[in-house]
Amino acid sequence: MSTKLDSIQYEHEPLLTSELFGSNDEIGQSIAENAYYKAEKRGFEPGYEVHDWVQSERDILTLNACLWSY
Repeated sequence: MSTKLDSIQYEHEPLLTSELFGSNDEIGQSIAENAYYKAEKRGFEPGYEVHDWVQSERDILTLNACLWSY
């Protein structure tokens, strides 16, 4: 049984595995580094880990999409 959430996750999955955006390892590394720098800038205040990670995913995937759209 498929739910709306399942279809949303499936729609976005190719972006994460596409060769156009680099390997999953490279993307994951970039996201982790970006999240680390966000936390560092905030003084590593606890409670923002998920927010930093999600924002970093958005940042890195948006950057990659912009770079490859030309």
